[in-house]
Amino acid sequence: VDLKAAMVKRLDAHPMNRREWFPVLLPTNNWLGAWNLFILFGVLVITVWGPFDIAFVLVRLDTPAEIAAFALNHFLDLVFMMDIVVTFHVAYKDKHGNLVTDRRLVMRRYLHSTRLWWDVLSVLPVDLIQLLFWREYMGITKLLRLLRLLRVPRLMKFNRVWQSVQTKYAINYSDLQLFGFCAMICIFCHWLACGWDMGILL
Repeated sequence: VDLKAAMVKRLDAHPMNRREWFPVLLPTNNWLGAWNLFILFGVLVITVWGPFDIAFVLVRLDTPAEIAAFALNHFLDLVFMMDIVVTFHVAYKDKHGNLVTDRRLVMRRYLHSTRLWWDVLSVLPVDLIQLLFWREYMGITKLLRLLRLLRVPRLMKFNRVWQSVQTKYAINYSDLQLFGFCAMICIFCHWLACGWDMGILL
């Protein structure tokens, strides 16, 4: 009886038999593929919205537009916070090309990487910080806007997420080279215009 109980306990302890609240996700997981597409869309929104937000939007919550911008920023903060949790559960390939699915190794790898600290830095509630100091330090409100630059590290997710999406959906990158080049020119002009306006305001 003791031997049978020990065998059952050992089987229950096996990673494939445990019922975990958030299982380790394989790179080919359909849910992970959909999530990466969502994050990719969020990064693209940040690429366009971020510079405009820094240059033109004030966090005073006096108008519907300011309230909408505040809500959008915190929705994006929440999404990227959730992505940190997801990343802690995504399997990876080691230097030998072997797929690592052990939860402790997966979590340890992300915990010891610099990417985690950039991800945490990018979700700091900078709008709340600016809102708290708005009335007391109105004279440096333009400088307080620069706190939103802490969201820039989110753009570092683009290459990683794009590679995952490209692998999952077998997208031929060469077919998108021309579109990507045109998009980069438009984004550069957009960032330059917002930076120019921000320089004038400062």
